[in-house]
Amino acid sequence: MKKAPAPIVTNPLEEYFGFATMPFSRGIPRESLMVLAGQQEMLARCQLAVREQGICLVTGRGGCGKSTTLRQFRDGLDPNRHVVLEISNPAPGLTGVYRDLVRKLGHDPSYFKPHLVSQLREALEQQATRDRRAVILCDEAHRFTDSWLEDLRMILSDKLDASSLATLILVGDTSLSARLRMVCHEALWGRINYRFQLKPLDLRQTAEYIQHHVKVAGFRGPALFSDGFIARLQEYTSGILRRINQACSYALIAAKARDTMLIDEAIFQQVQNDLDEDL
Repeated sequence: MKKAPAPIVTNPLEEYFGFATMPFSRGIPRESLMVLAGQQEMLARCQLAVREQGICLVTGRGGCGKSTTLRQFRDGLDPNRHVVLEISNPAPGLTGVYRDLVRKLGHDPSYFKPHLVSQLREALEQQATRDRRAVILCDEAHRFTDSWLEDLRMILSDKLDASSLATLILVGDTSLSARLRMVCHEALWGRINYRFQLKPLDLRQTAEYIQHHVKVAGFRGPALFSDGFIARLQEYTSGILRRINQACSYALIAAKARDTMLIDEAIFQQVQNDLDEDL
């Protein structure tokens, strides 16, 4: 007996607002995301660091979009010319991370750290002979210990520190910059070619961000979010992207519950109450 086709499950919010996808979720395709001025600057400095095979430091408050922009940068690299190595979880320990990097470079890792260091350097040198540039991405780098940061510098140094075996992109919260200015990191700080602090959105950028994401999600009606809502949202979130996305998602739910297509200050008050209760 032929089975009946599975029913198509629709998202009630998408159906109500006429969205093709939810505007403030991770489901939006990368090419549809709005690239803001600060993110463009971050991308440009990372790209320059790759060109010079140097070191780029990016800092900013949590939720400002550093990790999202880092993924955009990674996805934009030509895989035929670059090999990307990501370090985002220091939990396995330095030896475990080295082992993972060596494995990603196509070698069987040693069980001894001194051998691993030699293996990693040799593997990076091999990439250079194949005309491929290694790019090491370190997200959440503020979680790295001082010894980790120093080891990374030593591993990448080549020819008495005159050149580098790979590009290093360090991304972390604002405390990372202060740490790297300490005397113990003087050598690493001096080798950083590009530095950038990704800042929160201002009121104009917040309004543009919301309008853009509603539009690319497929909404075709008049303005969905009122100026009053956006003004109060800016004050409440301080322009932090993660908080903006969360508050706008809550607002869509509240608007549907009220059977309205205008998200105004009254809805913002409900959103604020709901979010404050979740703290």
